[in-house]
Amino acid sequence: MLLSNNDVEHIYTIYADMVYRICFLSLKNKTDAEDAVQGVFIKLLENQDRIKSEDHLKYWLIRVTQNLCKDIIKKNNHSRKEYLFDIKDSQALYENNNISCLGEALAKLSQEHMLPIYLHYYEGYSYKEISTMLKIPITTIKMRIYYAKKKLKLLIEEDIKNDRE
Repeated sequence: MLLSNNDVEHIYTIYADMVYRICFLSLKNKTDAEDAVQGVFIKLLENQDRIKSEDHLKYWLIRVTQNLCKDIIKKNNHSRKEYLFDIKDSQALYENNNISCLGEALAKLSQEHMLPIYLHYYEGYSYKEISTMLKIPITTIKMRIYYAKKKLKLLIEEDIKNDRE
């Protein structure tokens, strides 16, 4: 499917926020996330002939975003300790500041746990859709979401406990 300039603008308008949220949660850095978003849409322009439909486009964008973030992490040798998650950078990530504790906890998860839980609860995908999108067995998706929820609960409880002290 060949895209016109209007098509690309329309796609960017619809999906840029979603791509940014995934990038920010993976990279934990506003600048890297913004660079990654540009990279994803450059890849879209370079590979537009691979897009078959609107549903395929969204899956393709999520998959490319995930892979690009993994590449950036590997390339830059990012470690989880290099960046402190700054919730102020994440205003595009969350509309409601009451969930900043959840945002911080979500950012502490590994990408393999963060992405499925994000796609399920924030983007509304079913386990089957996430399984298809990420090319991972559905049982693996279920287990990753299960363990992510357990880890999030512990992180949030720990944060609340620390706030009370």
